Amino acid sequence: MVDQSSARIVRGPERSTIHCPRSTLTTRGRLANLQLAIVLCCLASAALHAQSDQVLTQVLVTPPPSLAVGRLTPSDIEIQQGKHNTEQVTALVREAPPLEVGILLDESGSARHSALEPFLAASALAWTTAALRRCGGNAFLLAFNDQVIVSTGFTDDVSQLKQTLKQLRPVGGSAVWDALISAAEKFDSLSPIGSSAARVVVLITDGSDNASRANERECLKYLQMSGVRVYVVAFSSRAAPAGRKLLGDVPDQTGGKAFFPGGESEVDAVFTELDQDLSSSFLVGFAPQGKDGRMHPLRISLKNSPNVALRSQSGYFAPLEPSRISSIDSTSD
Repeated sequence: MVDQSSARIVRGPERSTIHCPRSTLTTRGRLANLQLAIVLCCLASAALHAQSDQVLTQVLVTPPPSLAVGRLTPSDIEIQQGKHNTEQVTALVREAPPLEVGILLDESGSARHSALEPFLAASALAWTTAALRRCGGNAFLLAFNDQVIVSTGFTDDVSQLKQTLKQLRPVGGSAVWDALISAAEKFDSLSPIGSSAARVVVLITDGSDNASRANERECLKYLQMSGVRVYVVAFSSRAAPAGRKLLGDVPDQTGGKAFFPGGESEVDAVFTELDQDLSSSFLVGFAPQGKDGRMHPLRISLKNSPNVALRSQSGYFAPLEPSRISSIDSTSD
């Protein structure tokens, strides 16, 4: 049995007690809920830093394999926030930071017809075990179909997640956007926004979404607000062609990658590359321009090598001053 203090399994009639009917949740309602969540998260971040002169935003950055991260110093980094350049980088973590890992499993009906999906899930948990042993941190497992069906607590003992995995049975539609939003909210429940850990989601899916209440734009706002990087490991299905765009856009916007293994023989290489990607990454901390609670474009580069691509999320949410809550809108720079 799953420990109910650490996991939530939803089946049968219980579903109707958790989710309102889809027809009652309009696009306007979804946007209103998103804006409220942004306000609350930014207020929490501001309160946590109330005694500090600066509120730091921390972003996970990955250099190309040819760049030696150990040779970088804060003065080597240039940050462009919208139209503004930040001259001083406040913090630079050179070594692999601790990890907060979310394993998201697509347990919709399309996964039932995939021989690769169970192997990917087991491989993701094996990788998580090794990564937490090396870097430290915690992990959780979130499985979904047309809603979240399992959401465990955070743990550094991945064997607990493996036990939960055994109980899953693929069925139903697929709500990828909603699941990613649930994951972002779960990260924020573990530690404050701007913590010194790398927040990583490994999403195993075919990319098809036919049941989400949220849309791509809303989902990306949540992920970037929470500083979550998404790596997608895809399995093929009859619905996979329709989900191909999703599988590319989300990793691109959050600084991650998408992988498309053709079979079990290619899966080890996927997680080896993912591991190398995170091992070479570092956290850059900077003081955001303004405290307006809005999304700002972000570009991080090397001052002496501006053409060297440093991969990170494409935008961030500035912290919010309580006096400016009424001015929040969805406008970006």
